[in-house]
Amino acid sequence: MTQKVIRDMNELKDWLSSHKIDFSTWGSGVAKSLDDLLHEVQKGDSKLQSARRIVDVAVLIIKSGEKYLIESEQEFSDCRTRSRYWPPSEKLKIDEEAESAAKRCLFEELGLRDDQINSVKRMSQPIVEEKQSSSYPGLLTEYHLHVIEAKVNGLPQREFKTKEEPFSNDQLVRWHTWKWGDLPSNFQHIFA
Repeated sequence: MTQKVIRDMNELKDWLSSHKIDFSTWGSGVAKSLDDLLHEVQKGDSKLQSARRIVDVAVLIIKSGEKYLIESEQEFSDCRTRSRYWPPSEKLKIDEEAESAAKRCLFEELGLRDDQINSVKRMSQPIVEEKQSSSYPGLLTEYHLHVIEAKVNGLPQREFKTKEEPFSNDQLVRWHTWKWGDLPSNFQHIFA
């Protein structure tokens, strides 16, 4: 399977239409826009292959006591919000190691400095999940989840918000809301 090279918006629309993917509702509610997908594919955060989007994601497991850091909400640059219940995560760029993407997440999304990061290490082989994308309704997405344990210090022990760092390539998400809780069920087997 070869990745489809998308050079412009017309090629993206043609590719989506050829696979009978309706993108008419994208850009409203919690859905991202066609421009967002074009930007994501062109900068190498995802691939389009065989009527699906393929995304490699570093998922960070950060623990405090018996609880894990969970992102509860994102606020987009256009002020829309989306509820989440997911550990900190960052899409891998083409040929990027998961540990590197994990550190980028710690810097860009959590605003941590080098001296606050004690360790970042891979916990397991990637978990592959296939499901409909909430970001792009109707587009089947294959997620390759690279689970990374991160030991850090300096995070608040209550709910807190962070602003996406200005040096980040993510122009879509502006604010992240974090809380401590239980991991989503699809990660439970890693700790059994």
